[in-house]
Parts: sequence; structure tokens; C-alpha cells
Amino acid sequence: MLNLTLSEKMPFELEIDYWKDRLKGVKPLNLFTDYPRPNVQSINKASIELIVDEKTAKQLNLFSTQHKVTLFVTLLAAYKVLLYRYSSQEDICVGNPVLSSHDGKIESFANALALRTEINSNDNFEELLQRVNNTITDALKHQAVPFEKIVNELVDDVDLGTNPLNQVMFVLQNGHESQDESLTQYTSKSDLVFKLKENASGLQGTVEYSTDLYQEDTINRIIDHYRLLLNSIIASPKKSIGSLPILTKAEEHKLLTSLHNTAFDYPKDKSLIDLFEEQVKKVPANIAIIFEDFEITYQELNNLANQFGDYLRTTYQIKPDDLVAMKLERGE
Repeated sequence: MLNLTLSEKMPFELEIDYWKDRLKGVKPLNLFTDYPRPNVQSINKASIELIVDEKTAKQLNLFSTQHKVTLFVTLLAAYKVLLYRYSSQEDICVGNPVLSSHDGKIESFANALALRTEINSNDNFEELLQRVNNTITDALKHQAVPFEKIVNELVDDVDLGTNPLNQVMFVLQNGHESQDESLTQYTSKSDLVFKLKENASGLQGTVEYSTDLYQEDTINRIIDHYRLLLNSIIASPKKSIGSLPILTKAEEHKLLTSLHNTAFDYPKDKSLIDLFEEQVKKVPANIAIIFEDFEITYQELNNLANQFGDYLRTTYQIKPDDLVAMKLERGE
């Protein structure tokens, strides 16, 4: 195989190298869903209207102008904050349909960009805004590579059942027919797609979602959270993104009151271990733990717990009532 040095590579090959490096190791977002993710996701979709009122839209435009970015950058950065708050992942990749051209030619073609940004809860929104702006500016310089080519190059790193490059998408529409075509082409298997368009009354659009994964009520809450987040950003752009308010008053009340009302009768003569072992005797074959693809029954869990107890006693001479500190990764 012919190995080319950097200077010998054709410009298109350099473009591909950019995307391979930029998207290396990208992972799907661990977003909550109403239904378990199917092995093969269908293209069954539904959509709900998303409206941002005129006052908020004007404030967002002014905010964008003051920070020397476009409205699209501000809206996308807010979307990334929302996804971060839902997933707690610090590596957020969002797809964006665009019209691209080869070598500056007038002819354009429908394409998509994978916009990947690192996020930290201690960042304030203004810091993240500039990082997202840099991400977009850099990506547009390399937009000539077809999205399908990028996916093919990353096939070893990408689970095509949940493609992280277009799992979630965002677009500020300009009404161009070719862009509408690219939307359909690249969003058909996305979990969540925000589509917005600016008009005289503010911002209007839809949130398109996979009905394999989400219920209508959930999407309505997501829309409420996004609108509240936009207002929080306008009011407190220097506040850390991890503390920007996104909950409705009703949700805050539920968290502070209803969910704290957890008192219930507890057997005074039994320990948690006693109650667990009773459950083992009642339903030994029932599933006790589910984590991702891992499942374990009550009987299997009890056996493992007893084995671990024996290990602590024999290896470390742990006695009844001794305290044992454990540090574990999140998992089963």
C-alpha cells in the first residue's frame, strides 16, 4: 500500500484526516428514554411544535450580537447544555445538516456536519459559547467531505445502531429546499432533532423524535426545559452551566416536596439483609438488577454477595459490624 506524507496527500485526503482525528473515539449520548432502545431502530417519528416568543428571540439576537456570534451558535450551545444536563457527559456531538460545495464551486449538495464539543459543568455559558463557535468555524472549513464518507471511515469506532454523529441533531432553517432535503436524509434515524426558523413573531419550529424511544409528554418537558434554559442564559450568562435553571415551577415543587415524602413503615426487627434474603426465597429467579445489557437474578446476586462476604472474611479478617469502605465504578 502506498503511504503518502502529509505534503503528498491530496486535499480531500487531508479533509478526511481532519474528521478522523476530530471524531476519534466519539461515543453515543447516554440519554434517558421512555422505552428500551430496540436493536434495530425504526424511522417511526412524531413531532411537536417548539415556539420561542418574540421578546426572547430579540434578546437572544442581541445576546448573540454582543458576543460576536450568530444566533445559530447561541441556540446550538444552549442545546448542548441541555444534552449535557440530561446525560452528564462532557463530550457532546450534535449533527447539523448543511449545504456544502466542492472547491468553492457554486453547485452545492446536501451534507451534514458532526459538531463535537467538550463541556464542563464549571464552565459558564459565555465560555462554552466561544468553544462552540470555534467548533462550528473549524467544521465549516472542512465541510466538503460527505457525511457518509466520514461514517465509513469511522466504522470501527461507531455503532451504526446508535450513530453518535447524528444521534441528536439541530438546525436553524433558512427555508432552502435543498436544506429541507438534507434534513430528511440525515435525521431519519436520529433520536431527537430540533428544527427552528426565525420569523417576525420569534422562533418557530418543531422537535422531531423517535416514537420507538419517547412519549409525547417527555418531549413536551424537553421543550419546556429548553425554553427555560434560553431565558436562564439571557439572565445569567456568567453562571456555571451546571447550575443554570431548567426546571419548571411545578417540577421544582415536586422535587422539593412530593419526592421527599418517602416515609413508610419498616420492620423494626429485620435488617435490610433479612428483607433481601426473604425476597430471594420468594422469587429467586426474578431479575434483581439490570444495567445496560447485564441482568442478574435475586438468587445469583445472593450467591455473589455471599462469595464476596467470604472473601472479605478470609482475606482481610473482616468481622461482623466492621465498617468496609468501597470505591466502585458505576455499573452492576
